[in-house]
Amino acid sequence: MNNSTLQIKFKQRLNKLASNDFDNIQCWQIIEVFNKAQISWCRRQLHGTNQFGEGDEQSKKRVDDLQILLKTLPLTGVDIPYDDKFGYFQANNFATIYNTDYLEYKRVEAFGIQVWPGMEGEPAETELIRIPIYQIHGSAAVYIGNDPEGWNEENANIGNYIANINDYQVVPAPFIGLEFDENGYGPIEGYEEITSIIEGTGTNPTAPVLAPNADKERCCKDPRTMTVYLSEVANVDVILRDPLKNPDFEWCETLCTLQTNEIRIWRKDFFIIDPKLIYYRKPRRIEIAGCVDPYTSVQTAVDVECEFKDDIVELMIDEAVSILAGDISDVNTYQRGDNMAEKNN
Repeated sequence: MNNSTLQIKFKQRLNKLASNDFDNIQCWQIIEVFNKAQISWCRRQLHGTNQFGEGDEQSKKRVDDLQILLKTLPLTGVDIPYDDKFGYFQANNFATIYNTDYLEYKRVEAFGIQVWPGMEGEPAETELIRIPIYQIHGSAAVYIGNDPEGWNEENANIGNYIANINDYQVVPAPFIGLEFDENGYGPIEGYEEITSIIEGTGTNPTAPVLAPNADKERCCKDPRTMTVYLSEVANVDVILRDPLKNPDFEWCETLCTLQTNEIRIWRKDFFIIDPKLIYYRKPRRIEIAGCVDPYTSVQTAVDVECEFKDDIVELMIDEAVSILAGDISDVNTYQRGDNMAEKNN
C-alpha cells in the first residue's frame, strides 16, 4: 500500500477529510503512530495474548504473515573454557545485531567438530631486485652494484672510474643512446636479477587441534549439524550436570543462553563452528516524502512504504487510528479502531 492511500485511510477513519473537527492530523503523527502500531502488532503475533492466541508459527496464517521478518546472520566470537570439561562459544557481534534491527530470538544453528583442522602456511612474498652492471672506463672490467660513486672513490688511485653523464656539458658521442641510472652514472651494460624475500610476510602452518576430552582414537573429523536449544541462564549448571541434557556430540545436541547481549553456545568434547543466528527483525519504518521524520528530525526525500501485505496494513491502520484517537481524546473512534484491530485469533 502506498503512502498516499495510507494517509487517506487515516484521515477517513478519523473523520478528517472534510471536517474541521479537532486539529488537522500532521504527517509526522501518522508516521509515528503507524510505526508504533507495526511493532505492537508484530510483538502480539509472535507471542500470543492468551492461551487461545496464535503465537509464533502456531498456524499457517502466522507463518505466512511473519516470514518476511525472519533474518539470518553469522555469529563471530571466541571459544572460552568454563571448567575442565565444558566451555562455550561466545558471540561478540550479538550486541551490534541487538542494537540495530533485532526484535525477537528464533533459533541458532551451528556445527560441531571434534578436530579443529590445521591451517596451511602462507608462502612468503618475494620481490625482484635488478642490480645494474656498469661499464668501467680505464679497463675492460665491469662493476655490479648500486653504489658507483663509492666505487669511484675506492678505485680512484688506479685510474678506473664509472662515468657520470652530468659531468659533461656536451654528451660525448660514445655515450649517446646508452642507459645511465637516475644519478647519471653509466653506461649500464645490463642487469643482474635476484629474488629477495620480503620480511614479515608468510605464515607458519598450524597443526590440527583435538577438542578437550575428545577421544583421540574415536574422534570424528567431519562436522555435524547440532540441534541448539535455548535455555535459561539459571539452569545452566543443572543442565551441565545432567548426562541426558548436557552438550553431546554423539546425539548432536547442545544448548545456548542469552545474557548481557551475548550468545553462548555450549560445548563439551567438540568445538562450535559456523554458528548463525536466525531472528525476527523489526519491521521497516515508513517514511513520507516531504515530511520531517520524527525519529531523525530530518525531512524525508523519498517515500518508504510498509513492507507488509495490504491486508495486514489494513489491520495496522485500525490499530494506529485507535492509538491516535486516544491521543486526541476521540473515544468513539478509539473504541471502533480497537475492536477492528487484530488481537491474536
